[in-house]
Amino acid sequence: VGYGGAGELDSTIQPSNAVFFYKMLVATGITYGVIMTLTKISFCLIYVRVFVVRQFMIVAYTTIAFTTVWGALAVLTPWAPCRPIAYAWDKGIHGGQCSAEFPLIVIVGVLDVLVDIAILVLPIPIIKKLQITSTERKVLYGLFGLGAM
Repeated sequence: VGYGGAGELDSTIQPSNAVFFYKMLVATGITYGVIMTLTKISFCLIYVRVFVVRQFMIVAYTTIAFTTVWGALAVLTPWAPCRPIAYAWDKGIHGGQCSAEFPLIVIVGVLDVLVDIAILVLPIPIIKKLQITSTERKVLYGLFGLGAM
């Protein structure tokens, strides 16, 4: 029900669609890595502008650095383990191979969750210290928690 093999099981993709399908899979992985990295960095930069506290800014910039490393891994994972690189989308290349794809995917996934949690909890210590009512504090937690969605 898709174009070029999209929406089909890996084993049922027609050979004529396989190269196109895998090219799109690699392109999608790269695009995902770039977009998610920039989105996560933008959250951190918003935090830096809102909470101008030296210690917080150091933690936020450290989170940005960690996010950048995660983003680089996320962009490289779809194609970097393959030799030659074209083997990532053309499994018909004689002598080509992809090494350690699954462990890389797991590592990137775990780091993704850790970065998300770090960004989610980043403003909590600052919000705790604000001199506001508990209702206002809960509203702020809710507003910053919307980023988790």
